[in-house]
Amino acid sequence: MDLISDLSVRELDLYLTVRKERFYVLPLKVLAMESLQILNLRGCLLSSSFNRNAIKLTSLIQLHLRDVSIDEETIQDLIFSIRSMEFFSLKNCLGFENLEICDHDKLKKIVYHPHKDLKVKKFSINLPTLEELDFCSVDKEKRLSLCGIPIDTKWLQSMLSSFPLLEHLFLGGCVLQQVMKLSSSVLKETYLCNCRKLVEAEFDTPNVKKIPFSAKDFMGIQISLFKLNNMTLVTHALTLGNYAGLLDGLFCSVHPQILSLELNYYSPEFLKRLLKSLVVDKPKCCCSEEFQCWRHTLKVVKLINNVKGFQSTNSVLNAMTLKNLTEFLDEWAVEAHKTVQSFRI
Repeated sequence: MDLISDLSVRELDLYLTVRKERFYVLPLKVLAMESLQILNLRGCLLSSSFNRNAIKLTSLIQLHLRDVSIDEETIQDLIFSIRSMEFFSLKNCLGFENLEICDHDKLKKIVYHPHKDLKVKKFSINLPTLEELDFCSVDKEKRLSLCGIPIDTKWLQSMLSSFPLLEHLFLGGCVLQQVMKLSSSVLKETYLCNCRKLVEAEFDTPNVKKIPFSAKDFMGIQISLFKLNNMTLVTHALTLGNYAGLLDGLFCSVHPQILSLELNYYSPEFLKRLLKSLVVDKPKCCCSEEFQCWRHTLKVVKLINNVKGFQSTNSVLNAMTLKNLTEFLDEWAVEAHKTVQSFRI
């Protein structure tokens, strides 16, 4: 390693084996070779004991790790330190429980093939520059989070077959097409956020019990009719006049039985006006027993996030419930404003 580090090499492949289930402790000087453009490591140990400032791979474009023992902190250190990297590959590696790749402005390709004995709790990628993702499932993944990655909806549907156990899917700012069709008999939760180009969404997911989404993203979107046990509505400083029209647009095809409202500092006024639009005295929306509109399906409204001062977690939808919720929102907004002002002082 001393000899190699002095040769100013551009490409280095290290395939090192010691005894079974042991790894070669990679000298820190290898990660300080400024001339390297391509680095392949196999059978090595990368430890968080490394000093992030000692990583000086300033010219590195490709980093390939295979059969490597590496912890979460070291993965983050490598991504943070190697700002020139465009290709990052992680195959059959151990030592981490979560894999999050973000805050990098040059990464174009990610390859991740999990180890058969590794149980990753969270896999999340948020890279606006990413052009290619190679993910090989080992039939153990239940959660998948993709953020800021351009996704073709046909590719997304074909990819789901590689995740036979996938129950939770999060897509943030990913969907490219105006029309999205998704079919899965396993998915239990689908989360769409900031998919601004999406106009029409069709879900064939009979086991989905929860679809959290931002109201701003779904105004005017057509969703195939299905009944939903629990819908979570998240708002961020959204103001408009026609709240009844917004509700009809959101719920005309999706009929939730429980509506969960996420309360934050910006949303009390919006939620208060929304609550007033939930119930009308004598709705003239449906007369047939075979067809019921969302107003007849919705049974419970609740606030989430363990809101201080709100005792009831489930509130049966009626005039008294809406009145109590509205009064609570008024009081909460006043207290929240006072709290913010105290911090500013």
